[in-house]
Amino acid sequence: GKLPPSSKIDPHHRVYIGGFSQGGVMSVGYSLQSSTPPAGAISFSGYSLKSFDYTNIKKVPMLLMNGDRDPIIR
Repeated sequence: GKLPPSSKIDPHHRVYIGGFSQGGVMSVGYSLQSSTPPAGAISFSGYSLKSFDYTNIKKVPMLLMNGDRDPIIR
């Protein structure tokens, strides 16, 4: 749904996204490349692809977390 026109909430500046593993990759990818980026992103056990367009790298705060015992992502 959409917010009513009388709402003073701007969803593009208040929405945060996050994910685990591939969901984390999606969160980072969307945040970096979207023309309407979220307010921030969190990625647990995810990563960023070299093929992403890093347009929003300085606009979107991100928290990227990985364990040091993860055999796939180091």
